[in-house]
Amino acid sequence: MPSPRPRRLATPLAARASAQATAIQFYPTPTTGLVQVQASRSLDGTVVQLYGAQGRAVLAATVCQGRLGVGGLPAGVCYLRFKGGGETVRQRLMRQAN
Repeated sequence: MPSPRPRRLATPLAARASAQATAIQFYPTPTTGLVQVQASRSLDGTVVQLYGAQGRAVLAATVCQGRLGVGGLPAGVCYLRFKGGGETVRQRLMRQAN
């Protein structure tokens, strides 16, 4: 008897988060301090939480004129979390040493 194949489950929430994640882009990554934020709508005034690789909050910054300042972060990988419009979007960012 063949073993059952693993099933992939897709939920509407996962699909919505995935679609939202592609609508928000930031660059450059890696960055040395200033990140450009591009989205289908303005994110100015949006508070962005940044988390270190260990999952601890390391910085809260506000998007201003389509930019996000992350110069105070140590070099390495961090994760950005945008909240807005009832959605939460998470993205990875690489911070490079100056």
